[in-house]
Amino acid sequence: GVFMDLVMPGLSGLAVLAQIRTRHPLLPVVVISGHAAGEATAKAKELGAVAVLEKPPGLAQVTEILSRLRSGG
Repeated sequence: GVFMDLVMPGLSGLAVLAQIRTRHPLLPVVVISGHAAGEATAKAKELGAVAVLEKPPGLAQVTEILSRLRSGG
C-alpha cells in the first residue's frame, strides 16, 4: 500500500492518487492530510483512498490501518 500526503511538490496529491488509481487500481492508498474533513480529503475518498488520516497520524491509527490492509480490508 501507499501512505501519501495531499500536499506534495510538483503534482498535487489528488493528481498522484488519480494516477495511482489508473495504473494500479487495486493498490490501497491511505491519505494523510492536515485537514481530514476538508473538500480535498472528500475528493481523495471519491478517488478511492481507503482511509484519510489527520496529520500527524497517531501510531494506533497507522497500526490499525496496516492491520486492516494486511487482512485484506
